[in-house]
Amino acid sequence: MALCAVVGGCGVTAVRPHESASRLSIGLSPPITERREHVVTSPDTASSDYPAMYVSTGLWDSQVQYWEPAKWVARLRQRKTDDHPLVLRTDMHAGHGGKSGRYRKLQQIAEKYAFVLYQLGVEN
Repeated sequence: MALCAVVGGCGVTAVRPHESASRLSIGLSPPITERREHVVTSPDTASSDYPAMYVSTGLWDSQVQYWEPAKWVARLRQRKTDDHPLVLRTDMHAGHGGKSGRYRKLQQIAEKYAFVLYQLGVEN
């Protein structure tokens, strides 16, 4: 069984620090009582096996700065104990909603599908 995670359209701030990477809750914002800095600077990155991950971000995102997912991916790369791929895709023209324009949005979706299909062993 292949396990794969595509993390995009949200931010590292949307990952609750008490949840492991195998149970990422994407799209949930942290409770108001938690400090945002805590979520960004110390997400759960324990030494462990993680699924194959495709993390995407946009350089022009006004809500999740591009370095937040970059720092998170760097921490994961240091601490993960498996050989599953961990891809960080920084789009130099995208904002918080991803790429704009019909074909650019479809290209972004196709990249994510290609990653998932490759992880599942689908060729051609």
